[in-house]
Amino acid sequence: MSSNEIAANAPMVSVLLVNYNTAHLTCRCLESLIEHCGFTPYEIILVDNNSTDGSLPILRPRFPSVTILTNSSNVGFGNAINQSATLARGRYLFLLNTDTELREDTIGCLRQFLDEHPDAGAAGCRLLSPDGSPQPGAAYFPSMLRVAAGREVTAGLLRRHFPNLAAKVTFFLPDEDLHRPRKVDWCVAAALMVRREAFSSIGGFDPRIFLYGEEMDLCLRLIAAGWSIYYDPETAVVHLGAASSGDGLNPQRLAYIAAGHRYFYHKHYGIIKGKLFCLIEVAAAVLKATIWSMAGMAGNAFYRSQYFGKARWHINYLKNYLTYNY
Repeated sequence: MSSNEIAANAPMVSVLLVNYNTAHLTCRCLESLIEHCGFTPYEIILVDNNSTDGSLPILRPRFPSVTILTNSSNVGFGNAINQSATLARGRYLFLLNTDTELREDTIGCLRQFLDEHPDAGAAGCRLLSPDGSPQPGAAYFPSMLRVAAGREVTAGLLRRHFPNLAAKVTFFLPDEDLHRPRKVDWCVAAALMVRREAFSSIGGFDPRIFLYGEEMDLCLRLIAAGWSIYYDPETAVVHLGAASSGDGLNPQRLAYIAAGHRYFYHKHYGIIKGKLFCLIEVAAAVLKATIWSMAGMAGNAFYRSQYFGKARWHINYLKNYLTYNY
C-alpha cells in the first residue's frame, strides 16, 4: 500500500479514553460514541490503568474495534493519554472521559470547528449534568485575586451589580458568557479536541500531574507555544463527573486536586509567587470552611446539610493540601 493510500485510510480523529474501574460507564460511553460518530473517520484508543473491576473481560468482546492498552499500575490520566497519543493516527485527538455520554455528533462538530480555526490548538464544548443542567466547561487561569475571592461563589454574588469586578474574580466562566464560540484560557478535558500537531509540539501532558489540573497546564503551554484555546457551545456532552476518583469528599480525590494546584502554581509562577499562591489558597479555604460552618449552624434545616457539606469539603481539602504532595 502506498503512502498516499495509507493517508487516505487514516482516521481524521483519534478518540482517546482512560478507564479505571468504570467498566459499565465506559461501555455506555463507547456505545454512545459509536452511535453518534457521524461521518468523520475515527479510531478509538483506550488505556486501562490496572482496573480491578473486571473491565477488560467486559470491554474487549463488546468492542473488538477499540485498541486497548493495559498498564500494570494506575499511571494517572495525563500519562495514559500520552501513551495512547503515541499510537494515534488522527489529525485531531479527542480526549473523552469514560463517564461521559454523547447525544449528537460532537466529534464532527469539534472537528469542523478546528478545521475552520487553524490557530486553535484545542477546543472544548458544553458539559451537561445528566439532568441537563450546565457544568463548568471553560475557565480563566488562576490569579491571586481569583484564589482569594473563592472563585464561583463571590463572583456570583457580584455579577448582577458589579459585573466588571465579578469578571476579575471569576474562575469558571458562567453559562451566560458562553453562548457563542470564543477564545478562553482553558477548557475542561472531559471532552476536549486537541490538534495532534499542537499536542506533540509541547510534549503532551506534563507526566508529573497525576490527576486534576493537567488540562489547565496543557492549555497554558499551548498558548505559550502560539496556539489558541476555544470554547464551542454548538455541541454538548453529558458528564457524570469524578466517576473514577470517588465522590466530592473522597480524600484521595481532594489530595490530587490540592497537589495539582500546588504544582501548577510553583511550575508557572515561580517559587516565591507560587508559595504566595499556596498561602492565599490555604487562607481562603480556612475562611470558606468557617463561613459555611456558621451558615450551617444558623441556617434552617433544609439548607443545613448542604452548608455543612460545603464546610467539610473545604476542611478535607485543607487537610490534604497541607499533607499530600507529588
